[in-house]
Parts: sequence; structure tokens; C-alpha cells
Amino acid sequence: MKKVSGRGTAPVSIALLLGTAMGGALAQDPLPAAPPSAEAAEPAPLPAAAPEAGTATETDATTTATIPVAEPRAESARPATASASSRVIEEIVVTAQRREENLQDVPVSVSAFSAEKLDALGVENAQDLQLVTPGLVYSNSAIQYALIYIRGIGTDVFIPSADSSVATYLDGVYFPYAHGLAGSFAELERVEVLKGPQGTLFGRNTTGGAINIITRTPSDVFEAKLSLTAARFDKKSARGFVSVPLADGLAVSLAGIYSDADSHYRPSALSPVQTRPFHEDKGGHLKLHWDLSDALSLDLAALATRSRGTLVNSIEDTKAAGLVFRPRDTRPYEYESNVDGLLESDNDVFYGSVNWRTSAMNVKLFGSYQEVDGATLYDFDGGPNGGVYFDVPEEFVEATSAEFQLQSVP
Repeated sequence: MKKVSGRGTAPVSIALLLGTAMGGALAQDPLPAAPPSAEAAEPAPLPAAAPEAGTATETDATTTATIPVAEPRAESARPATASASSRVIEEIVVTAQRREENLQDVPVSVSAFSAEKLDALGVENAQDLQLVTPGLVYSNSAIQYALIYIRGIGTDVFIPSADSSVATYLDGVYFPYAHGLAGSFAELERVEVLKGPQGTLFGRNTTGGAINIITRTPSDVFEAKLSLTAARFDKKSARGFVSVPLADGLAVSLAGIYSDADSHYRPSALSPVQTRPFHEDKGGHLKLHWDLSDALSLDLAALATRSRGTLVNSIEDTKAAGLVFRPRDTRPYEYESNVDGLLESDNDVFYGSVNWRTSAMNVKLFGSYQEVDGATLYDFDGGPNGGVYFDVPEEFVEATSAEFQLQSVP
């Protein structure tokens, strides 16, 4: 066994040691080595290491060799970087505290949904929010009043003068009455469901929480989209949106909706009225956005919805005579009525806002006018014989609101 000692750089020393070990192994190999080609260039010798004083150095030309070691490529660090970036939480901006903030920084229980998320979940109207929001119950009463409960807190009174315990806001404007709020959505940016009392920032009538609906703002580039849907029970729906820039900082958008579907209930053979219930929604949302300067902006909007349809009430016949002398109808989703139901609801809303941004605070002014007209008629007892029916030949609501806000700049 040969002993090698000396001083040199780390790569050269490692190569010498490895070459000596491999050379000894090669010397014991019984297979003959191929003669080198005469034209092959002789490999350059390794630089000799300077020996230390008083130390002898032994070398053997047949036992030295070099082993090339590839340097690590920079691409090897990319998977770790990609893995780290895939774990980054997407920032969700909400206005649950009347200012734009990251959802992770808001100390409020909020369920926020973007427009893309709502489309992926199949949410088409406000009533569908209860399917994707824990703790929310959103039902539409017989006369088009939205009965909203969050964590069990709500109001079941559906007269025009009643205030809901869950407030609804559209683009920051308060809707004081729940009539006609369960209609289909137009073009949205996001929807926020705030759970728990919100009286500090949203005022009264927020004992259960608040629903904040933000529609899409017109942009400075042309945009257009159209969505068509067909489903069971002869359902047909369409939704469109177009945004047109008019000048630098001035743009207008128009969103439209239409939905028509039959009810999953059908009249039984004993029902005097053989009309199958249906429901039709249509509406439009016109919005204008104007950047008057870098610090001042103006938004104006007009919303109009029309709902038509028929209402039925299906109640199980529990009279002893009916159970004895008439076989129980086991077919599901059938009704009996002696009144041809009617549902009409017209909702017109005009609102606007002015936003002035300064270095010290933001100043906002909101104003709105809301008008609702409706009529309702349906069989209340749900039977084929004359009994109790609910008839509201005419009802109307007019409301005007204004709000002034001062917000500090964080």
C-alpha cells in the first residue's frame, strides 16, 4: 500500500486520493487495458502538490487518475421555489369594515365569494347563498319578501314596514326593505356575508349580520360576455354584461338577466286549477364610473327588476274522512288549489356615490331612491275546496336614504 502526502487545493487533493485508490483497484484488474491511440492527445498532468518540509512524496503514474465532478445546476432549486409559491395564500380583499382590507386581517367572521367562485358553485341568486354559507338561511316568502337568518337570528315578519335583522347592502348602499331582494344576480365582483352583530359600522338592523353585494365597476377597456343556461323543468336563463369606455377615466356598463322556469310542483287530478306554477325574472343594471381626478370619483347606477309567476301551497290532507274514504296520494310534488295564483313584483332603484381620497382621510357620500310595487294571490289552505286564500291586490314601498362617511387612512 502506497502512502501519499502533500499540500494542495481541496479539489486536487481529493482527485489524487481517489485516483490512487482507483489506480490500485485497476492494477488488480485481470482484463488487459486497450492500447491508447497514437492520435489521442495525452491528458494534461495534474498540478503537483508542494510537499511539506521533511516529508517524502511517492507517486505512481499508473495509479493516478482524475474523476470529473459535475457542478450542481441552478435549476435544482426551482422545484423548492415552486413548491413554496404554491403554498402562498391568495389575498382576498373585502370591505367588511367599510374599507378595503385583506380578509386575513379582518377580525370579523366573513364568508367572501368572488364572481368566479359563485359561478363555479352554481350560485345564481341571493337565495342560493345559503347553499354555500354555513349558518345562513335565506328563504323567499310567498309575497317576495326575503326572510334572512344568520346563526338563527332574523325576522319572519314580511310586511312593508318591517325591518330585517340582517341588513343588505348593494355597492355600499343600504336597502331598508327586504322586498324583491331574492332575485337573480347581475354581474358581480364579490359577495360578503358578515356574521354576528355589525351595528358599529353598519348601523341598526344588523343584529344577525349583514350581506354586502358589490357589483362590477365599468373598466377603461371594452368587455363583453354572455352566458346561456338550460336545465330541467323547462328552465331557460341568460346573463350578459358589456362595459364601454367613453373617455379617459369615464366608462359605462350594462348588465342584464333573464330567467324562466316551471315549478317542480304540478297540479293533481283533483285540483280545480290545472295551471303549472312558473317563475320569471328579468332585469337590468346600468352603471357609470367617472374618475374626475386622481383623488375624486363618481359612481351612478340604476337597477330595475321584474318578477312574474304563480304561487301554490301544498298541504297534506290530515282529515280523518279524507284518509278513510280517499286513498292517500303518494305521488310527490303535486298540489291542489281552487285559486289561480299570482305574483308580481317591480323593483326600481337609483343610487350613487362620491368618493374623495385625501392623505389624511377618505370622504364618501351615498344616496339612493328605491321604489317597489307588487301584488300577490295564492291559495292559503292548499286544498281543492274553497277556504282561505291570501290576497294582496297592491302594495308599494318608497324609500330614500343618504349616508356620509369619514374614514381615516391607515
